[in-house]
Amino acid sequence: MLLSASTGVLLGVLVVHALQTLMRRPSGYGLLLAFFEAGSVIGALLMPRLRERLGTRRSLQTSAALGALATLGLAAARAPVPAAAALVLLGVATMTWNTLAVTLRQELTPATSWGVSPVRSRCSASALPPSPPRSAA
Repeated sequence: MLLSASTGVLLGVLVVHALQTLMRRPSGYGLLLAFFEAGSVIGALLMPRLRERLGTRRSLQTSAALGALATLGLAAARAPVPAAAALVLLGVATMTWNTLAVTLRQELTPATSWGVSPVRSRCSASALPPSPPRSAA
């Protein structure tokens, strides 16, 4: 979950990095996102073979390490091509991690609890009292 959240934050800040450092056109930002998505498709296709070859634990470790390296590469990128390469790797890492983590959770959850945990957490979240409105000061 932490890797997914940090990737979401990173992609949220990417627009600033893309427009201020890498290029000046918004269309370039969209193109960079397309490279991330291409990496995600590659990660989804590679995950079964990676898991078969390395096992779940090592595959999760590898995808987390790849995600960290891709993030560092993206931060260091000062041109669109290295940034695009880093985003492909980040897409591979993120999709591999997400798919492996969900698969592992499903495998570890007893059949009698299938569907219970998500419903329970949604009910708990919806039972929270609403937060008070904020004043426009």
